[in-house]
Amino acid sequence: MNILVINCGSSSVKYKFFQMPQEELISKGSIGRIGEKGSFIKNHRQAL
Repeated sequence: MNILVINCGSSSVKYKFFQMPQEELISKGSIGRIGEKGSFIKNHRQAL
């Protein structure tokens, strides 16, 4: 089973994606400054 955890703010979204029951982090990332100049997307995938 996999679990996606999302934290949404007014101008950003952060997430972590876990493989359970090992509690292994598969991926994490963020989207920042949504709707503004200089917005960005970051994604980091863990080596499997």
